[in-house]
Amino acid sequence: MKPQTHDNGIQYLFVLFILSCFLLTLLIQGCSQPPRLVPEPAPAPSSSIPAPDAPTTPTTRTAPSTSILAQLKLSDAPALNKEIEVVATFALRESYVGDAENVTARILIPEKFKLVASDLKSYEETIPFARIPAESVEENAILIQSELDRGSILTEDPVTGDAIFSKKYTIVEWKGDIIPGESVEIKATIKAVKITTDWERIEARAGYWAGPGSYDGGDDVIYVRVYEDHAEISKMPPVSPEHINNPSNVDESPTPTPRPSPSETSKSGTKEFRNSLTITGSFKCYVSEDAVPSPGTPRSDNLTPMVWGGVYVHNAAK
Repeated sequence: MKPQTHDNGIQYLFVLFILSCFLLTLLIQGCSQPPRLVPEPAPAPSSSIPAPDAPTTPTTRTAPSTSILAQLKLSDAPALNKEIEVVATFALRESYVGDAENVTARILIPEKFKLVASDLKSYEETIPFARIPAESVEENAILIQSELDRGSILTEDPVTGDAIFSKKYTIVEWKGDIIPGESVEIKATIKAVKITTDWERIEARAGYWAGPGSYDGGDDVIYVRVYEDHAEISKMPPVSPEHINNPSNVDESPTPTPRPSPSETSKSGTKEFRNSLTITGSFKCYVSEDAVPSPGTPRSDNLTPMVWGGVYVHNAAK
């Protein structure tokens, strides 16, 4: 009969082997998964995710800086003494909420044009368009003189001492209410009676008191330069870059050959001119506010220095 000690040892080793395999399996599974130091956030409920077409910004409707959309059109370019039709259309912007009551809508015709016909009330008025602060009047003497040469009227503010520029206009006027979805149209027949060397402004303006101290409205402008047989019109006075880089493009006439002057001398067979021209000054422009001025109030156009400008001398030898 075989001893039992040998069988007991085999059973013991078999149990030990099974336990070792089990522990090894647990150890391998634990090492195969990285430690999760920060728990992952739970996914948000589907109800909190907006639909693709859902707005993500507030939809509150607010009125724009000007509530009335003004559009000005000319039937043709107004050459000298040529009659054309001016049409101004006024309507409330789609984003504006409410009506516009007691609106005054006008076409402003500059002094170098004449009103030929209109079915509406018309009259003449001197309208301020810009001002220079009192402390800047002296340094802008050249600018003030140039505005006077263009026909502007210069007055002084009795309170502040500011220099105020104004121009004479013929006004065609309509008064009434403008309601959403409808428009008001003003028409006038005009003609240019003078050739203009500068750009003249034909304007359409509409305004009303929206509340205490709040004057609202809208405007549009067309710039016109009149010649004897044609005219130029633009929404903004065009400034072509080639006029700055190549001043000869301003006038198609050939550049004249400089004529000798009494101060001319000869040096090494070449001509040397002692005459010289010194140009001093600065470049400034009027920056307009984005609003229609209330009646009797000058538009707040600020005289602002420009970053750069150009000066050219044309046909100086003549």
